[in-house]
Amino acid sequence: MNRQPIVELRGISKSFKGCSILKDLEFALFPGEAISVCGASGVGKTTLLNIISLLEHPDSGTVLWNGKVVSSKRVKNVCLARCCMFGFVFQNHNLIHELNVLENVLLPLRVRMCLSKKDVNFADLLLKTVGLDRKKYGNIDVLSGGERQRIALARSLIGKPGVILADEPTGNLDETNAYGALNLMMDVCKRNNSSLLLITHNQRLAKLTDKNFVLSNGGLSLQ
Repeated sequence: MNRQPIVELRGISKSFKGCSILKDLEFALFPGEAISVCGASGVGKTTLLNIISLLEHPDSGTVLWNGKVVSSKRVKNVCLARCCMFGFVFQNHNLIHELNVLENVLLPLRVRMCLSKKDVNFADLLLKTVGLDRKKYGNIDVLSGGERQRIALARSLIGKPGVILADEPTGNLDETNAYGALNLMMDVCKRNNSSLLLITHNQRLAKLTDKNFVLSNGGLSLQ
C-alpha cells in the first residue's frame, strides 16, 4: 500500500534578485521519517525549509501538506494550519529570556490561545524526556547552550506537530553535544510519531538520519 507524504514539493523554483536558488525541485517527507539536507552556505537550505512551511512562497511549483495543495491566498487558514502542522527548532533556539523554562515550552500554545491543564502535563513530560524537568521554573539565562536547545526541542513538540523543521540546530554545539542533541531529537520525534527534516552542514550527523540529501545547483540528490 502506498503511503502519502506528509509534506511534498512538486516542481519548486525560487529566485532572488535574478539568481536561481531552487530549480524544479522535487521532495517528499513521509510520516515518521527523519531526513537531513546538507549543502554549502547560500545554496538555499533555509529557503527550502521556509517554502515547505510557506513562510516563503515559491515562484512556481506546488506545496502539499497531507496530500492537499496549500496556497498563500488564504493567509489566515495557512497560518493556523502551519501552527498545527510544524514545530520549529532554530540554531539560536530563540527562547524568550523573560519567561522561565516551562513558559517557553508552552509559548506556542499560548499564541494559539488553546492552553489547557493537559497541555501543561504534556510539557512536564517533554521536559522530563529531555532531562530538564527539575529546571522547569528556572531562568533561561543560567542554562547552557545544550540545555537551551533541548528546551527548544520540547517547545517544538508541545503542539504535537506532524513535522519538526530543524535549521542547523546543533550549529552552536561541540561535536559531543551535537551528537547527543540529534539523537535526542530523533528519539523524541519517534516517541511522538513526528517526522524530522534536519538542515545541517555536518555530514557525519546527517548520516544518522533515515535519508541524507545534498542541496546543490537548485536540486536535491540522495547520498
